[in-house]
Amino acid sequence: MKSVSIRKVGGALGALVEGVDLVQILDSAESVAELRQWVIEHQVVFIRDQHMTPAQFQQLAEHFGEVMDHPAYGAVAGAPAVQVLESTADAPSKIELWHSDMTFSASPPSFTLLHGQIIPAYGGDTLWASSLAAYDSLSAPMKEFLDPLMAGHDFAHGFKESLAEPGGAQRLADMVAANPPVLHPLVRTFMSTSQFGLLKQRRFAALFWTQFLGAFNDNVFKQALVLIFVFGGLINADTTDVFVNLAAGLFILPFFLFSATAGQIADKFEKSQLVRIIKVAEIVIALFGGVAVYLQNVYAMLAVLFLLGVQSTFFGPLKFSILPQQLDKSELVGGNAQIEMGTFVSILLGTIVGGVVAAQNDVDLLLTVMVVGVAAVGYLCSRFIPVCPATDPTLKIRWNPVSATWSMIQAARGNKSVFLSILGISWFWLLGSLLLAQIPNLTRVYLNGGTTVVTLILAVFTIAVAVGSLACERLSSNRIELGIVPLGALGLSLAGIDLYFSITGFAALQPSEWLAFIAAPGAVRILFDMAMIGFFGGLFIVPLYALIQTRTEEARRARVIAVNNVINAFFMVFGAGLAILMLSVVGLSIAELLLTVMLMNIAVSIFIFHQVPEFAMRFIIWLLSHTMYRVVPEGLEQVPEEGGALLVCNHVTYVDALLLAGAVKRPIRFIMFKPIYDLPVLNFVFRAGGAIPIQGAKENPAAFDAAFEEIAEALASGDLLCIFPEGALTRDGEIATFRRGVERIVSETPVPVVPMALRGLWGSFFSHSGGVFKNPSRFWSRISVRAGQPVPAAEVTAERLQQDVERLRGQFA
Repeated sequence: MKSVSIRKVGGALGALVEGVDLVQILDSAESVAELRQWVIEHQVVFIRDQHMTPAQFQQLAEHFGEVMDHPAYGAVAGAPAVQVLESTADAPSKIELWHSDMTFSASPPSFTLLHGQIIPAYGGDTLWASSLAAYDSLSAPMKEFLDPLMAGHDFAHGFKESLAEPGGAQRLADMVAANPPVLHPLVRTFMSTSQFGLLKQRRFAALFWTQFLGAFNDNVFKQALVLIFVFGGLINADTTDVFVNLAAGLFILPFFLFSATAGQIADKFEKSQLVRIIKVAEIVIALFGGVAVYLQNVYAMLAVLFLLGVQSTFFGPLKFSILPQQLDKSELVGGNAQIEMGTFVSILLGTIVGGVVAAQNDVDLLLTVMVVGVAAVGYLCSRFIPVCPATDPTLKIRWNPVSATWSMIQAARGNKSVFLSILGISWFWLLGSLLLAQIPNLTRVYLNGGTTVVTLILAVFTIAVAVGSLACERLSSNRIELGIVPLGALGLSLAGIDLYFSITGFAALQPSEWLAFIAAPGAVRILFDMAMIGFFGGLFIVPLYALIQTRTEEARRARVIAVNNVINAFFMVFGAGLAILMLSVVGLSIAELLLTVMLMNIAVSIFIFHQVPEFAMRFIIWLLSHTMYRVVPEGLEQVPEEGGALLVCNHVTYVDALLLAGAVKRPIRFIMFKPIYDLPVLNFVFRAGGAIPIQGAKENPAAFDAAFEEIAEALASGDLLCIFPEGALTRDGEIATFRRGVERIVSETPVPVVPMALRGLWGSFFSHSGGVFKNPSRFWSRISVRAGQPVPAAEVTAERLQQDVERLRGQFA
């Protein structure tokens, strides 16, 4: 919508959208998705001069999800989901209190759409307020008091005026019976937020800037110190390399010594206060560092680097364990992406600024003012981090770092996907640190470049990691999408292999700085390879961080993150040793070393994906839903976020299960006809996803009963299952009669049943339309996955579910 303008009209919320005709965008999923994002960012959006029929208004609302009927208001003819609200002098509004709509429902709506037909000339009686801004303005103790509270929402409270109407008492009693009181958290994140929108919110922005400034400060001081060692004449030239490597080692050493303690402390105590204590310590360390530089005391400078490493060691578990406490699960990928982006950008900026400061005559004064000033600003940012209650306040801290670290590693190994994700992240840091360490000599030997070429390559790599991290949310559709992890591993390896050929084929004729280098033939290819290594590296690690956060028990999350930090540090040290071994003992060139580790990356990736097939399964699903089809989710917030539940859906193609698995945020276990379960290639995906094959009762009675036993166990343990009640693919595009197996399932294990509809698949490559496997002419075709309101187990019948699915599908077969 290029001609559209958005203008803020309020303080905490509200925007006016101009230049859009909503009728013209009704059939454009992309335009409506853009409109939806504006509502999320501005909370209330006004669009004037819209001339829509009730049916068109309902169609617009359906783009936001399944429309919920309000039990207290009548509907418009021809548009049953559109209710009429009317307030006049003779019949004023009966609800004159602040409220969110329909919170008496177990699953309240995410959005409300109002189409003003007759409005007052001078304002009206509807006002909006930002509960988010109200919550952010509360004191930390008040938030800590409110966060765990629950509130009862009762239909009778809001509509007690109905008692005054003729027959009102009975009408109200019927409505209350159909909508019994429910409990909701007093404080809840109700709508997803874009990753850039998070930077406008205190619950994330304060932590982001605190960690950004801390990482910037670490690298300013570390880079300045290294350059002072090399060029400052403080140490003998023969021992320069020793002190440079000693400085690097002293910064990493605390991660081995104190990570276990840091993780335990982060789980035991309230986290925002711990962050503030660490930031105060950073100010003291920065002052000590200024004094050390002023006194030109090498050993004092090294001690400061060690203390900065200690400070980073204690901050790491706090940073990554605060995120899942402050963000909704749908925001975790975007939040982690921003943290990774901020980390790499701050490292780059700190390295550059540290070099500039070290080159000045009054380096001691400049460095002191800078690091102390930045530390002070970081402390002020930390004051705005919301309260993060202790997750394991009764934990008894084990102070022995060796035994504590070993026991924590053993505990982390108990969750296979989490531990292998830690190994994957650690492998990336080995790869990245090894690559970055070789860039100065690679530039000198192969590119004949100077220091500005080194800086250019570092900048390209770092910015690319940041861009790749940010791209994760876009590619993941606000979910933790493990499918892009294999994509990142593959892209990283291919780019690294091509880097070997691009640098060995580069012909540098004379020493050059960055402008001359860029103009040289082959230079752009080298920079592109470095950028792709960084970009795909970002895709690789961000989902792994989010997986660790969500699949680790909250009470011990910080300790698992501490284990990640220990193993990261070990892999980085091991990478440095591997490089020394390969270059000095084996005799490989730098280019051959890079090629070797990229081939090793392929082997490591295959090992991880073989051990956890879920990665490969999600990759296949991700490819399918981003190449053959363009999937538009509608109303998927109806799917319960946790606990046992059953999805029922129409069956159109051989890949329906993959499309549903790609759209729904929770892992789904499918109940499927055994011949489809046994299909080549797809069988690997179904087995990895824990699908339950089922055969006919007449064909194999024992297998039939065994399948129902497995279904009951899965639902009882809290799994999300899905069944196609038609029992076979549609042959004509219509929904066949639902079989009664679903009734048996919920009678044995009562769980909510969510009706779902696949729309737009009939006629696509994998459907029976036009024969099986016709020519693939409909690539990137738009389909939708729509979910309806959950049906209680007591109300489930095959006929009721079929009607719900037919209504959800509509005419869009």
